Amino acid sequence: MNKFRLFIPVIFAAVLAPAGAGAADKWDPWKAAPEAAPDQYSPQKLNQALAEEVNPVRLTGLAAIRLYQLFIGPGLASRCQFHPSCSRYAFTAIREKGFINGTYLGAERLLRCNGRAHLQGYPEWKDTGLMEDPVDDKEAPLPWLTRFGF
Repeated sequence: MNKFRLFIPVIFAAVLAPAGAGAADKWDPWKAAPEAAPDQYSPQKLNQALAEEVNPVRLTGLAAIRLYQLFIGPGLASRCQFHPSCSRYAFTAIREKGFINGTYLGAERLLRCNGRAHLQGYPEWKDTGLMEDPVDDKEAPLPWLTRFGF
């Protein structure tokens, strides 16, 4: 009789294991919920772009903007009327269009965001109500420089 007591849990597991196998595939308590893709202007994406940059001219411009974002920007009151903010816009413009074109686009954006500019016709950003102004829509003023990274 004692020998059968040892086999009861083994027999019980052998009978129930195949029945529960289909349910185990559907439910997994350790499976993490899918994470939302971070915004292209998030600090993680900006740091990643800075780490991956190989052009020293662009790297200098991107590092200067990132230092501003980390140390100077938090001490100032946010007055930017656009999404992405002016510093993130300039960062993305330099990364995508080159140093000279990106600096020009960033300066032009700062002049538009001064509070006295005509801001009609910009679509509203879905989350914050700020005006949407992405870099992707802009043409580089000197497109031939983009090939050289300047």
